[in-house]
Amino acid sequence: MEDRDGNKITREKGTPQGGVVSPLLANLFLHYVFDKWIRNKMPKVEFCRYADDGILHCQTEKQAEYVLEAIENRFEACGLTINKEKSGIIYCKDQERREKYKRISFDFLGYTFRPRRSVNKQGRVRTGFLPAMGYPAYLDAQPYLFARILLIPQVAMKNRDTHIAELCKELKISRQSLYRYVSPTGELREYALNVLNT
Repeated sequence: MEDRDGNKITREKGTPQGGVVSPLLANLFLHYVFDKWIRNKMPKVEFCRYADDGILHCQTEKQAEYVLEAIENRFEACGLTINKEKSGIIYCKDQERREKYKRISFDFLGYTFRPRRSVNKQGRVRTGFLPAMGYPAYLDAQPYLFARILLIPQVAMKNRDTHIAELCKELKISRQSLYRYVSPTGELREYALNVLNT
């Protein structure tokens, strides 16, 4: 390994950030350190892990505190540490869970999970704890999405009698992506909704 000045450094432990073998080793290591351990010690705690990111679902705040402390102890015993800035207890606030908590959102695999307005099967508006494209992923996709959205008025003017589904096909975007993923909030979402409703 080399430092910024080009000096060779001998690695004594760990794998380099962004190294080709890092995700493979992390998966193998965490399979035994975490996955098997949590299934054995806390079989009722549901979890999802992808590489070194994970979510655990607890029923109560007390259970969440216990689980977080147990995981911190387990990782420490195995020579690992948890990133305190990225880890913690998140309250999944929605229509039924209305308590006030400091953290009510989290990012996982490019999605931001947080309270959002939704419509149930009966057509009633409610608050659900739902995912949508996360802000970093949104910023990466923004130039492509803006280019596609800005084409809509031009294509629509040329094809005034064409259904929105055909316009979306021509623009290579789906109605759902236009509606759900174009803009988590703000004017662009309102613009997309207006286009869909005309």
